Order: sequence, then structure tokens, then C-alpha cells
Amino acid sequence: MGAQIAAHLANAGVPVLLLDLDAETAAAGLKRARKLKPDPFFTRDAARLITTGGFDSDLPRLAGCDWIMEAVVERLDIKQALLAQVEPHRGTDAVVSSNTSGIPVADIAEGRSPAFRRHWLGTHFFNPPRYLQLLEIIPTRDTAAEVVDRIARFADFALGKGVVVARDTPGFIANRIGMYGAARTLELLADGQFTVEEIDALSGPLIGRARSATFRTMDIAGLDILAHVAGDLNRRLTDETERGSFRLPALVDSLIERGWIGEKAGQGFYRKERTPEGSRILTLDPASLTYRPRQSPQLPAIDAAQAIDDLPARIRTLLLDRGRAGGSAGRSYTPLRRRPPWPTPRATWTAPCAGDSAGNWGRSSCGRKSARTSCWRRAGCPRRRQRSATWMPCARPAGRSSGSCARPRPSGLRSGGTRAPASWIWATACWRSSSTPR
Repeated sequence: MGAQIAAHLANAGVPVLLLDLDAETAAAGLKRARKLKPDPFFTRDAARLITTGGFDSDLPRLAGCDWIMEAVVERLDIKQALLAQVEPHRGTDAVVSSNTSGIPVADIAEGRSPAFRRHWLGTHFFNPPRYLQLLEIIPTRDTAAEVVDRIARFADFALGKGVVVARDTPGFIANRIGMYGAARTLELLADGQFTVEEIDALSGPLIGRARSATFRTMDIAGLDILAHVAGDLNRRLTDETERGSFRLPALVDSLIERGWIGEKAGQGFYRKERTPEGSRILTLDPASLTYRPRQSPQLPAIDAAQAIDDLPARIRTLLLDRGRAGGSAGRSYTPLRRRPPWPTPRATWTAPCAGDSAGNWGRSSCGRKSARTSCWRRAGCPRRRQRSATWMPCARPAGRSSGSCARPRPSGLRSGGTRAPASWIWATACWRSSSTPR
């Protein structure tokens, strides 16, 4: 993930030094990133802005950088150990952040100095970062307001991100919503109600989401990551009803035990197999845990919906279907038009309000064309209560008034600056400025 975020910065013209355990490991990570599909780079030439280095020899170079981002493995002890090494080399005004998807941001900086904690926050990019717009910014109680503003503005204007500011609560925003939906969908598969192909047909472009739909997306992200996020929510949530909402079926554990964790293992819900005639995609049969040739979905409602050009009308057709398709669509959408079984929104994000742009940015974490509650309303389905959608996340980037979406003048990453700087440093991606003096 660190290499892909570095690629997105290089796309914006930012020179990057990509750091890993050593220079050889960093170079190998960059090489893998250049082969990924979809391509994380705008052009092949953009990769020339990235050079590689290692934690073993290049940490002193952090002194000349403005933003340090940690993007290592999702383990609290490893992240804390790395920050202990980073702090002595951090510049006075340098921002430090973590790309964690769910570990408490405040816990990662435990033991660091007050000055460090004032410049510390979470910055959660979504995979693949070039294509998914949402960026969650997670300040702690110690984070200075101007630090949040600097990062939000830079991400907005330089990186084209839709920024939402979340509280430091389990799952932040997108993983809290996304994991709830993923658990409900996995239950449909594990119960034998639907095949992998049927669920992906119902949860892809047909309802305004990405072609990767549900199970291809899980394969890309990794079932190990999926289980880790769900497990973290189960550990950190205290209410038994809330915890139960995020328990995954035993099918996921069975796949992880076999090492079938998705694309990085060569197989998950799908497996690509080479044959003398070329290659073919096989699909998991959850009952036998074997792979079989792909099958066409056997749902008449899909054919009926595909003939409709208007997205809300398609969704309405699926929701009102009296067959299995209607049951699946209802199970995915219906819980999200009510307050879902987790804490009140003010405990999760900073400024909840219905129908705002942050709700649409939130959908981008899954490549959707339309947010779930927005689709529900546009499809003509009635609200159960006037406040039915008020739980949807909304947080405007710093500098935007509540009544206007006019873009403020960008302040740049440095305090008082008037342009976005060309110096960034990550724990796995470091950008050093050669044009802006400190």
C-alpha cells in the first residue's frame, strides 16, 4: 500500500523516497507496484520521481521532510517501534501520520513527546489510492487544529481527495459501514442462498458500484485484512449487539486457514488458472471449498434490471423484486436506511448530516456511483422516519463553511504557505523537498 500511495504522490509531481526495511525491499515493492492492474501511475515516467531507501540507513533524511506517514503492517507494537525511531529525526514542524485502517490512532503515538503528538494524526487512504477518492483524517485529542487543516487542504487541492474527518473510534467511518455490509453479504453466501457470481452480479455496476463488485473487491483487499478489521471491531466494541454485527461466517476462517486469502495468494473467491488455450477464471464453491468453472447468474430480475438505463429505477426494480434478487438487495440496503446497530454517529464522526458531499466521498471507498442512502431515496423508496438518513457521515474539509462549497485558497503544507510543497515523507514513502527551504 505504501508504494501505491507513493505512486499517487508521484502522479501529482511530488518527488518520493520510498522507504522499507532496507533499500532492496523498497525497490522490490516499487517493482511490484509498477506491474499492478489497475495501474497506480498516470504514466510510466511518473515512476522516475520515486527513489528507494531503507530504515536501516536513511532515517536521518526525515529531517528535511514535511509529512511523515507510517504505512507498515497493521500491528500496534511494530508501528510504535517505528515511531520511536522516527521521532529523533522529525523536523520541528513536520506532520506525522499513520495509514492505519482501524488501530486507535492515539495508541500508536503512546509514549511520544507532546510536540510529536500535536503533529500526529491518522490519514487513511483507500486501496487503490489512485482511483478511490475518500481520505479519512483522524485527529486525536492532542492534534493541533492547524495540522488537520494543512493536511486536509493539501489532500484536497494537490491530491484530489474527498476528505472526511473522523473520530478515533473503532473502524473510523468507511470500514465501520463497509464491514457491516460485507458481513451481511458473506452470510448470504455461507448460507447457500446465492453463488459468488450471483452476488457479484447484484452488487456491481447494476447498482452503481465498481465492476469488482463484492468478492473481487475482497480478493483485491485480502481476506486476511478483512478478517483483521472485523476482528479488531469485535475486540474493541463493548456492546454485544454491536459486536455480533461484525462477526464473519466460518467460511472466511476456512479460506484463511488454507491460505486462500485473495489476489496476493493467487486464489480467494476467484482463482486464475492457466490452460493450454490460455487462462480462465474459476469460482469458489463455498459448500465443498473447491473451485469450479464460472456460471452465469440465474436470476431473472438481473435481466430485467439490465434493460433499464436509469440507476435509481434499476435499484427500485431489484428492491421490489419478489424473488431472491429482491431479498439480497433488501438485505444490503434496508439496514442502512435505519440507524444501524452501532453507536450514535457523534461517537464515530465529527459532523453527521444527511445528503452532504462526504456521504458521496464515502461511497468512493467502494467505487460506487451513488451512496447507499442516496440511491434508496432516488429510487423512490419512502423513509421510515424523517431522520432515517441522518447517520450518514459528513465532514467538510477545514476552511469550508457549512453553507458553501466554495474552495478556499490553498494554504499549502507548510504553515502560512501559499502552494502545496514538494516535500513529503512516509515511513514507507518519503518525499524530500529540494526547492523549498526549511
